[in-house]
Amino acid sequence: MAMNKLFPKCNEAARRISEQHDAPLSGPARLGLWFHLAICAQCKRYSRQISLVQFFVSKYPEHLARIKLPNHTRTEIVRKLMGQQ
Repeated sequence: MAMNKLFPKCNEAARRISEQHDAPLSGPARLGLWFHLAICAQCKRYSRQISLVQFFVSKYPEHLARIKLPNHTRTEIVRKLMGQQ
């Protein structure tokens, strides 16, 4: 197993933080992120911020009706917000 899987740098950790909201991470990627968040205050803060934003946005999908987006984009956003992968 590559060391960067278990001990990712901040840019890789940030990518994994974002990805885990779209789909589950693999075991090694999840473990590596957990290790990284245990020692990196900035990435831990970023992870909490992303989770908080996702929480608030998921509570208000009806607000998307006010935003001008192509229909396929709006449908994809609502599907993601409602947890339908």
